[in-house]
Amino acid sequence: MRKRAFGKGAYFILTMLAILLLAVLAYRQKVGWFAHAVRYGHEPRAFVMVRSLLDKAEQTKQLSDREFADLVRYADHNDPFIRVRVLTALFYLGETPHANEAREVAKARLSDSEWLVRVYALRALHRLQEPDITQIARKMADDVDVRVKEEAQKILQRRAR
Repeated sequence: MRKRAFGKGAYFILTMLAILLLAVLAYRQKVGWFAHAVRYGHEPRAFVMVRSLLDKAEQTKQLSDREFADLVRYADHNDPFIRVRVLTALFYLGETPHANEAREVAKARLSDSEWLVRVYALRALHRLQEPDITQIARKMADDVDVRVKEEAQKILQRRAR
């Protein structure tokens, strides 16, 4: 009979720890953003909907007409972090039938009250290859917030190359 390095109880504990570790990793990967939404006071339903549409847009580079309409509906949400996630989802739709409407949604957010939303609107327009991005970036270079100005300058520098 072969001698074990550890007793039966130690193997059981190691197995349980491994299962616990895997469960924690799976939770953080799939459900962690929901916990984040609740923890920081985001509206859970809106956050879950927009996050799932963002994941699909990122993975497949497209959304159905209904999914796109659902996403656009959240572009005016009262939570700026929801609006930012909508703009992030638009990044991936430049080669779809929704590209023109995605550009219009991003343009509308250029006058948002939150600086972060304006930054992501600029990024979305750049990623969506907006034909007038140079003029838009020049205008946004005069924004009241320095972070928006910096983003506009980065876009102008990229366009100058």
